[in-house]
Amino acid sequence: MYHFNGDNGQHTLGEITPNFRCNTQHCEHRVESAADLTEYRPVDPTWLGSIVDYYEADYQLMSKNNPNYPTPEYIRSISKVGNIEFEGDYRFETEGSKLIEDLIMEDDMRPLHIQHWGGINTTVRALYSIYEQYHGTPEWEKVLEKVVAKVRFRGSGEDNCRADNKIDEMFPGLQDLGYGQGFFSHGSFFAASYNSPGRVADELQPYLHADFILDAYKKGHGKLPSEIWLMGEGRAIYGEPIIYNYGLIT
Repeated sequence: MYHFNGDNGQHTLGEITPNFRCNTQHCEHRVESAADLTEYRPVDPTWLGSIVDYYEADYQLMSKNNPNYPTPEYIRSISKVGNIEFEGDYRFETEGSKLIEDLIMEDDMRPLHIQHWGGINTTVRALYSIYEQYHGTPEWEKVLEKVVAKVRFRGSGEDNCRADNKIDEMFPGLQDLGYGQGFFSHGSFFAASYNSPGRVADELQPYLHADFILDAYKKGHGKLPSEIWLMGEGRAIYGEPIIYNYGLIT
């Protein structure tokens, strides 16, 4: 519900996802209803490649300190674009959904933690593909057992895709570890710096905000940290609605 790239104007959000959560307030009322949007805060799919380029520039130093950092080539090999046309859109298989599908179906039975930051639709597409391939076949019971035993969901800011699709009926017993796990829990910026049960002591608060972080981590510490946008650092992201310009308002 926070980003979608559209399909070059062929459809609107309302045509693809009637039960959307995207809010016209968040797009500064550019349309009468979010249903009329043909795209919303579109993201260049190559942005992650740029981040890996920055990572590569610092990789020699990082791997000198710790050889366990993955190589830039490995990160590129596992970075895929998923279902980004519309909020809640799982109509088509994508490289991202195929990657998730392959990870679910491989023989490794360690728990597979799948995080969703704003939308679950790429994972839904992966599960639909598994269902379409195996349901009604002799392999189905074993596939169902594997998926339910292995997959762990973690979500934050999800749209309505989980409620609108039928994956919980297709895969009864899917394990959901709860909304906000890993984002609003231990170590979270929001939990540590705002009025919440996880707020740290007042004397530690300065270390969580941009004035300290800019000097301690961002400036003069390599290419990757120099490209990070910090909350409250004073920079605006061009073209973003003010509600999302956290560099200015947080």
